[in-house]
Amino acid sequence: MSIIKNMKVSCMLLLISGVLISVSPCIAMAKDNEMQGIKSDVEKSIRVNDKVWVYKRENGKLYMRLKDLETNEWLTEWILVG
Repeated sequence: MSIIKNMKVSCMLLLISGVLISVSPCIAMAKDNEMQGIKSDVEKSIRVNDKVWVYKRENGKLYMRLKDLETNEWLTEWILVG
């Protein structure tokens, strides 16, 4: 009877240790070269899209308009602010 009990306990310990090993966290190492290249491309594309709000006051009313600094084009019409 004790042999069967010992086998059950051994099987349970083996099963639990197997689950713990398979669920334990592991570290995944990323390649630095590829990530830095992607990051710099993203930063460049963000800097390319420089936009600025231009304000003017006409007849006591404040207006604003969005301008793209790279292409020097207006992106919106004049918007009444107040």
